[in-house]
Amino acid sequence: MACCVGRCAGRIRNAAFSVGETRYELEPNSGRHLLHGGHRGWSFRDWEIVERETRRVSLRLAVDDDGFPGRAVAAVTYAVEGARLTMRFECTTDAPSPVSMTNHAYFNLGGDLEDHYLRVSGASRFVETDDDLVPTGHLKSCPEDLDFSAPKRLVGDLDHCLVVDDGAMIKAFLRGPRVSMRLATTQPGLQVYTANFLPGLHRRTAVCLETQHLPDSVNHPNFPSWNLVDADRPYDHATTIDFFGCSEEGGGDR
Repeated sequence: MACCVGRCAGRIRNAAFSVGETRYELEPNSGRHLLHGGHRGWSFRDWEIVERETRRVSLRLAVDDDGFPGRAVAAVTYAVEGARLTMRFECTTDAPSPVSMTNHAYFNLGGDLEDHYLRVSGASRFVETDDDLVPTGHLKSCPEDLDFSAPKRLVGDLDHCLVVDDGAMIKAFLRGPRVSMRLATTQPGLQVYTANFLPGLHRRTAVCLETQHLPDSVNHPNFPSWNLVDADRPYDHATTIDFFGCSEEGGGDR
């Protein structure tokens, strides 16, 4: 939980993809598909602390054995200023490679998850998925149960990626019984996941707001904002989260 996910967040169909004329087949870890980089994903690695201050820490990871093309050098920086957390994700590779990093924090702002309200601006579409939760390649307008343009209670099982609108930036507002938070990201996708697959009493006790590229983008180059990463095209995205009490400014957004 709260780990840094890579090399590719989300699912990749059949744990396989092509870059140029080369086909890459990885070990599946979600049925026949790859989830969050697989068994050798970055969330299972020991990152090196390269900078540590009172309110800031930077971590580094170099990987060439995760099944993806080339050697990746990744960095994540966490910085705290007041009640704001900023996360910056960076990566370069020495061969063209898909990269999509995210943080997998679970948020419960007090009480039951169904007492939380979510509003998302800048994302009126979602990634359609099949029964295995793998993208079909189609981006569709959000139906009523995924339309978070107005605050909506978090009821039912959610595991869907919302897609940034053209020229917009995804912003989310989550209100809990005691605390609220605002999120903004430069990433083109926001995976809303209500802990449906956690075991026992932990199931549906929190929500993940995973900022990332759209899942399986490597097999759908038509997805927005998708580019392979290499030395000349680095990966560089940031997400900010502001926390405040429900009685503070903005706390009435419900």
